[in-house]
Amino acid sequence: MVKRWWDVTDDHLWLRAGWDTLTPAPPNRNKLFLSRRANQFSTDTPVLLSDDVRLRRERSFGIVQYRTLVYFLTAEATTILERLVYPKTLVRLSTEIQHDGIAITPGDLGAFLQELFAVGVLVPATESQQKSNATIYSMRVSVDPNMVYQSPFGLELEITNKCYRNCIYCAYESGPNPKIPCQVELSTEQWFTVFDEIERNGVIAVELTGGDPFARNDIWEILTYADKKRIIMYINSDLSILKTTDLERLQAIQHLAAIQTSLDGATPEVADASRGRGAWQITVKQLGLLSSLGIPIGVGTTVHKGNFNTVREIAELVSQFDGQYYVGPMYPVGRGSRLWHLVLSPDEWDCAVRQFVEAVRIGLVMPADALWHKLIDVVPASNPVRDQVYITNKADRTLRIDPTGAVYVSAKLRHWCPRFHTVGHVTTTSLQQIWEGSEQLQELRSLASPSNPFRGIDIREIPGALVRTEVIPTLSRL
Repeated sequence: MVKRWWDVTDDHLWLRAGWDTLTPAPPNRNKLFLSRRANQFSTDTPVLLSDDVRLRRERSFGIVQYRTLVYFLTAEATTILERLVYPKTLVRLSTEIQHDGIAITPGDLGAFLQELFAVGVLVPATESQQKSNATIYSMRVSVDPNMVYQSPFGLELEITNKCYRNCIYCAYESGPNPKIPCQVELSTEQWFTVFDEIERNGVIAVELTGGDPFARNDIWEILTYADKKRIIMYINSDLSILKTTDLERLQAIQHLAAIQTSLDGATPEVADASRGRGAWQITVKQLGLLSSLGIPIGVGTTVHKGNFNTVREIAELVSQFDGQYYVGPMYPVGRGSRLWHLVLSPDEWDCAVRQFVEAVRIGLVMPADALWHKLIDVVPASNPVRDQVYITNKADRTLRIDPTGAVYVSAKLRHWCPRFHTVGHVTTTSLQQIWEGSEQLQELRSLASPSNPFRGIDIREIPGALVRTEVIPTLSRL
């Protein structure tokens, strides 16, 4: 990829890790629109930020979001966009930023503006429009050097714990009779309040998960409300109860980045063994419908001893739907805590990763996390995520909120480190107070990161962690 002056440096590439699924190419339905806009840009025309833009300045970089597109920007590029709250021509803007001490040639500045104009971040100014209604966040910079993001970049929201599957290794123990009863879940109005808080804190993206969000009767009210907040949304679903009319309603959500689902085998025999009878057939059928409507798709595989050597075949199936693909090892928490016999050995996980990377290398699938493009040259010499079963995030980019409003870091950390079970509650404490003030989060952020490209923490190294550490044998044929 060609390095542009407005991109953050390669040293900052990890900022995207785990959430680069939130920066996909525009959905197919926008491609013609984008090609037309690229030809309309003129250096003599005043431009300004689109009203649908959200611009967020961090300590040493910036983030601009337009619908489902996200750019990570240098501090200089962020300053330039802040000036485009008001309409300006290229010449006027070039003069103004020179006074800011930003040394950029008119050619480079023009290329920057043209790219953002082409994707809709910038729009032509009308005679009556004197100012953009874009949302500008100047984040209060914390004195804590471990806080790269001054508020969460993304949140995983467990809208409900209910779903219509009973997957054998569900980390959240979801199902028709979920561990967290529907009666104690946040109400519609309480979720609205959470989204108000999310918008106020400049959170760029949310992943609506569970359970299956579509198991809630009020899910369309929640989705409509969140869409008006201009927050990027990913929705995780087993797709089993989505009707054709529902799929058409999804097309109307402007900030929907993707519908994500699970596919744990290339055949019904393999997939249904863990997800339940009929799961494979329903999932494949629904993926076909989503793809035909141009709705972006993400497909993930939970890898275990029963399917680790079929990742290539699953990737071939996913490629038929033009979806992004990701794999992750099964970890023994939740219902999975009773299934240690399915946990991969390091060699088996290496085998699965090699298949995944090869599928990416030859262009069979697009990885959900673009960081894998950078790691392709590392595998198969070594597996950079060999210990992923035990890796959790540092709570420096994202958090999770369970159906009751309790805030935590990850299911692994909840299971293996009880003192990190909950770090706050959104019904009693503001999101910003939790992000900045939680002593548990401060402790996690202070821990040294291993040589892991995703900058995670090895839970086995956290004092007091209750993790089984026995060697897992390679039982299956590689």
